[in-house]
Amino acid sequence: MRKVFEIGGVVAAAVLIAFGIAAIVMGSNGQNTVNSSIKQEQITGTPDMSPNGIAAEVKSAQTAQTALFGKLNAAGIKLAPSPIVTPGCTVAGPLVDNGDQAR
Repeated sequence: MRKVFEIGGVVAAAVLIAFGIAAIVMGSNGQNTVNSSIKQEQITGTPDMSPNGIAAEVKSAQTAQTALFGKLNAAGIKLAPSPIVTPGCTVAGPLVDNGDQAR
């Protein structure tokens, strides 16, 4: 019986090592796919893709959110709105050609 457990342990270790190698290969392949796809798409930020450019939209969304949650609270549904955070960076103008810039 001890021999069966030893062989089972070796087989389990081999399977886990194979899964680890496969995960590394798939992750690398996915990273290459994302980077090549982003380069092909030639994504360029529009002029309104900056904190100042979207400030009016953020303000409008906050106003609509406040009105909606006011109605919900008046109806007896007590919920708190989630904050709308304005990004601190700008993507207006430059070409986005890798995964880090896209993030």
